[in-house]
Formats: sequence, structure tokens, C-alpha cells
Amino acid sequence: MSEFNTINPDIAEASKKLDEVINKDPEIKEVVDNIPKPDEEELMDIFTEDKKETDEEHTENTDDSEDGLDSDFDLNPDDMAGLEELQNLFKLFGAGTGANVLDMPQIVFQKLDKTIDLPKYAHPGDAGMDVCSSENVIIPSMQRKLVHTGLRARIPEGLEIQVRPRSGLALKHGITVLNTPGTIDSGYRGEIGVILANFGDKDFTIKKGDRIAQLVVASFTSVRVLEGDVDKDETDRGAGGFGSTGVSEELNKEEPVSKNGAEDKEASKEDPQKS
Repeated sequence: MSEFNTINPDIAEASKKLDEVINKDPEIKEVVDNIPKPDEEELMDIFTEDKKETDEEHTENTDDSEDGLDSDFDLNPDDMAGLEELQNLFKLFGAGTGANVLDMPQIVFQKLDKTIDLPKYAHPGDAGMDVCSSENVIIPSMQRKLVHTGLRARIPEGLEIQVRPRSGLALKHGITVLNTPGTIDSGYRGEIGVILANFGDKDFTIKKGDRIAQLVVASFTSVRVLEGDVDKDETDRGAGGFGSTGVSEELNKEEPVSKNGAEDKEASKEDPQKS
């Protein structure tokens, strides 16, 4: 791509970096190689200002063609279809520059089964990557199973992978991640497994390649654990715990004891036969 951007140094540098990223990943390179490429002149027209005509010039040229464009500016429709995919690819790699992707953290996944897919984002901007099952599994109703993914991960320190349920499976079939969110620490090097529970009323079949969960990469803070006086800095809440804030004022009220109930309780003390 960089050969198309030699006029603008900034674009040329960004394109060079993008080329490096593409060439490092065989799957990305395969996608790029299969995209129909506009020719060099068309890309130069798009990414530079040199050949743009002003509105007045377009108006003067309206007699030259029915669509009001100079014939030299016409683009092949097939090339334009490829250009749209190319532009989407640029957006994926950092708003058209290709620079942001170089600053993103990297997680290396190892396929224990070469036939399975790597985790991937379904849409730009998604927080979770879909991860698939590497086996055929049946989860009986109201039972749980450990489902293998056939993947190992090398996670940078300071990051974790959270394993979360997929909303569609949860709503339609009652399938959820039992220990949600599951945590994969940076020190773990074993196969990633997903504990799925079936809360539906029917057995649920998972086939190899089915999307079973989402992987969300998150940062965290490790702390030092010390012993000391917790009440030293008192707060308004204090020791108030479960239910201390209530659901509503009415629901938070205690059940009053009736006057008769109190009298009966008192009488039972004097005469055990009344209790």
C-alpha cells in the first residue's frame, strides 16, 4: 500500500507501518490480498488533493459528459467495490492511518487444533471477542460442562481475559458461563476452557466451531495487603452491609409486632400451657 502514498510523507509513513502489520499476520494478509485493488492513479486521486477540481471547474465540464465528471476521472465500478473494503480495512487499523493498531496491546493465541478459528471481534468497537468450541458437547438440562476452546494464550502482565456469556445463548436457550466472569490470568498457559451451564428445560447441543462465549481483555491493579485498624477512617455507611440501603422506604420497614401478639407472648411466660 505504501507505494501509493509517496507524495504525502505522513500517509507514506502510516502506510508503511500498516504494511508491516499486515505482513506479520498471515490471515490479515490473505484478506488484503483478496481485495480488488484500485489502480495507482485512482488511489492518487483519492488520497491527494492534487487532482481535485473546484465546483466551478466541474460546472464548466458538465458539457463533456452526462454525469458532469471529466472522463479522465471515471472509476471502474469493480475497483470502487474493492476500494470500499480497503477503506473499511484502514478504519479497522486506526481511523484510516494504521498507526493506532501499533499501540494496541497484543495477545498471542496458540491453536492446539489447527482447524479452529482464533477469537475475533464481530464488529468494530466491540468489547468482546467471540470464542468457539473445539469439540462437540451435549449439556443436559440443569447441568454444567467444561467446554474446550483448543486455545492457549500469552497475556501481557497487567491484563486479564474475562470470560463472559453470550446474550443470545442466555436469552434463547438458558446457556450461560457459570463462573461469570471467568478470569484468565497472565501467568496461565494452559488451554482456555469455558464452564457452561444449561438452565434451559432441554438438553443443549454444542458443535465444534460454535461460538460459546466472549473474551473481554481488561486491565487491573494489583495491591499490597496490609494489616491495620479499618475503623481509623470512619465513614457515613460504617458497617452497613446487605440490604442496608434498602429497596424502597416501604420495603425497608420492619414488620411491627401486634399488641395481641406481645400480650400472648407475655402470658405464655406465666402459663406454659398457653403457649
